[in-house]
Amino acid sequence: MGKNIVSLNNGFEDVASFINFTRNVKNKSEKLIRMEKILKTAIKTELTERQKKCIEMYFFGRMPVSEIADELCIRPTTVYKHISKAKNAIKRSFVYL
Repeated sequence: MGKNIVSLNNGFEDVASFINFTRNVKNKSEKLIRMEKILKTAIKTELTERQKKCIEMYFFGRMPVSEIADELCIRPTTVYKHISKAKNAIKRSFVYL
């Protein structure tokens, strides 16, 4: 049996838009419920604390990278790296058998 890949890129700009979408759906499909559960679990278990902070500030708080960098006392390029690595970790969590 091959791998099935669930993609966040189909109609969702980012992680926050996916979560907002799932909050507003009345009758969630089994696939949508599974995607939501995997996403929440990935954020909790697969990300470092710094990656979680960057993801929360960037996607949920809609903060610009420069503000995140100032608040966390890191360079903007480091913020981009944390976000990129976090997104890759989340994407890996969406591959299932």
